[in-house]
Amino acid sequence: MCGIFGYTSAAEVPSLLENMGQCLWHRGPDDVGYYTNSSNDVRLGLRRLSIIDLLGGHQPISNEDEKIWIVCNGEIYNYIELRDELIKKGHHFHTHSDVEVLVHLYEDLGLDFLKDVNGMFGLALYDSSSKRLILARDRMGIKPVYYAWNGKQLAFASEIKPILLCPWIGRDPDWQAISTYLHMLYIFAPRTAFKQIKKLEAGTLAIIENGSMTFRNYWDVMPFVCRPLHESMSFEDASDHLHFLLRDACRLQLRSDVPVGAFLSGGVDSSAVVALTNSNASLNMDTFTIYWENAAEKMDERKFATDVAARYGCKHHEVKISFDDFDRLLPLLAWHIEEPNADGAYVPTYVISRFASEQCKVILTGAGGDELFAGYEWYSSPFSIKQLMISILCRQQSRAYYKRAFNFPWRLVFPMYESNAAGNFADSYSNMFVTPDKLNAEMAFDLKVWLPDDILLLTDKMSMATSLEARVPLLDHRIVEFIAGLPSAYKMNSYDKKVIFKHAISQYLPESILHRPKDGFGAPINSWMQGGRFKEICLELLRHGELMKAGLIHKRTIKRLCQLMYMRKSWVWALWILINLELWFRLVYNETSRPDGIYLSDLR
Repeated sequence: MCGIFGYTSAAEVPSLLENMGQCLWHRGPDDVGYYTNSSNDVRLGLRRLSIIDLLGGHQPISNEDEKIWIVCNGEIYNYIELRDELIKKGHHFHTHSDVEVLVHLYEDLGLDFLKDVNGMFGLALYDSSSKRLILARDRMGIKPVYYAWNGKQLAFASEIKPILLCPWIGRDPDWQAISTYLHMLYIFAPRTAFKQIKKLEAGTLAIIENGSMTFRNYWDVMPFVCRPLHESMSFEDASDHLHFLLRDACRLQLRSDVPVGAFLSGGVDSSAVVALTNSNASLNMDTFTIYWENAAEKMDERKFATDVAARYGCKHHEVKISFDDFDRLLPLLAWHIEEPNADGAYVPTYVISRFASEQCKVILTGAGGDELFAGYEWYSSPFSIKQLMISILCRQQSRAYYKRAFNFPWRLVFPMYESNAAGNFADSYSNMFVTPDKLNAEMAFDLKVWLPDDILLLTDKMSMATSLEARVPLLDHRIVEFIAGLPSAYKMNSYDKKVIFKHAISQYLPESILHRPKDGFGAPINSWMQGGRFKEICLELLRHGELMKAGLIHKRTIKRLCQLMYMRKSWVWALWILINLELWFRLVYNETSRPDGIYLSDLR
């Protein structure tokens, strides 16, 4: 796990490459490396968190004749098998790093070099012979890649802040992206909150050569949904094959030269990961659970997590989170996220990541299980807002944007809101829902949009803020491809959710884990915003904050916001959404240094 960065420019900017790397120190405190090509117009860099081949895995890494160079953030899980095949073909390796297989695969396969790779990655590869630079992101979007291209110069990195150091990059906000954030609570690729900076979409190559940038989608979940290969497979056979894939994914993702632990909430997804990785060997794995102090609406899951840890001989650890953590950490974490995001899960994700990083460098998580196996309540509710949204998208009507989970009259509060963002959203995704299995299409939508642009982005940013590598075994692309092609009736029926997943892992976990009520990983934002200290801190910050100073909100709109929140309890989330936008505007857009030790209540 690392942080990549670099730029292309005929003119060298003194110390720019080194300063870009310094922005990513938290992602790779163990090592740093640079590459500049012979004509001094392509520069690559990497901050390294050493996981595999601790002494020999320095990057950038080249092929035998040093004509191909790569920097890669992430892990190639099947590197041992790929390496053996490449050696048989005559390739020579200089290291035991997982990343080195990529340059040799490119030698053999060119732009198809990722077709047999099993991993999570964001990478930049430079071919000096053809003067071709490639950016690539893994199939599921587990690792981020940001870039800015003005037609002549490219800047790229694992995070936004290094790109903002480039003197040719502007800071103009993308108001359409921010408008979609106000409704979606996050910004979906390829947009960011900065007009010039984009996110590379999952499963995509960006190819820069001959003065132009083109994109090539090398993987997509939709073909597996629309042309299912396994719809005739019996439920029992499908469950057996899923069991095999789950075990193999967990086996591969244990590969590491440093300790591997696991997040363990006691829910079915994280419990399954712990069970599958520990069932055949005594790993004495460290497991980690977070619990809330004084939050009655949050379920205390410690008992379930403790039972699973004891069942598999794990060393279990617990960490507490409270309102004080939000006050203390929100400014720092908004600076790390770099985009407006109102998913309340980012604070507990950071707290448990920081706690786990004291024991491990690598952590296994259960992320992706709900999206993959139909674990959310809205998949089963025929009148859910989200299903209304999907049905409207199928008819290609832009009203879909207003049917998402948070429907609020933003024009009354935020004058810069752009209503035409709705049409853009609908047009971008309406072609996904051509399959007759609408539940599978809805889950595919979440796998393509919500998962990479919210859940996985937060997991990456919050874990890497603590120099911790987070792996997601359930999102092994072989599992995703297989499950996407199964009938939705195998995943959800009138009695239960995640049906085939629970059947496949039933030998490992008791009924009390498999069928217990689900509790989300977020924060009690709703109750905090109903009244009390947190609400007052947030309102005071808006009254005297940067959005107010910039004329983006006004005192009368704050008063209107309070009136609207009083009218409908669910609208209290509008305050939380605006606070996260205020923090982005103050701490990222306005280019501030890392806000260590600054409390939310200090910013008023």
